[in-house]
Amino acid sequence: MINIKRIFPECCADTFLVSLLFQQEMLPDYDGIGDVANAMNAYPGEEFIIGLIDTDKFKRPDPKYLREFTEVVDDKLDSEGVIVMKMPGTNRHIIRLHPAFEKWALATAQSCGIYPEKYRFETFKKLAKEAKKLEVAKNKDIEAFLMDIINRNPPAIQTLRFWLEKAGNDN
Repeated sequence: MINIKRIFPECCADTFLVSLLFQQEMLPDYDGIGDVANAMNAYPGEEFIIGLIDTDKFKRPDPKYLREFTEVVDDKLDSEGVIVMKMPGTNRHIIRLHPAFEKWALATAQSCGIYPEKYRFETFKKLAKEAKKLEVAKNKDIEAFLMDIINRNPPAIQTLRFWLEKAGNDN
């Protein structure tokens, strides 16, 4: 079983994705990039930890703590919409999904032949509206959509799982 206490997802949708990947309930939900930065900064141990955030926050400056993650350790932005960065000299990492969770999920679905319309997401706006709700984990359409993506295991999911497992395993 993965120790998900060393994974810090930015929003409810990210949290739900991690829960589905590892078939474990994940708490707490962090409320934005600032909460992820604060939680990671306050983490007392030296173990491998990782924050999961969106690049849509590039529109605003990152919190000071996250600006310290300058070492790129896995750059798959162009091919998978995923980049992993590290705070030099530490075991602290962040994963950025690009451009944001909903568009990343749609692009990842498209990469493996999944049609979001099958899950009642005829438009990006419809998926975004549902994914931003606090009750996203209770939405059976989103759950089925994400599970289909996870089960098809495209490269973006493989990369995400690899890095999250590094944080969740006892290294």
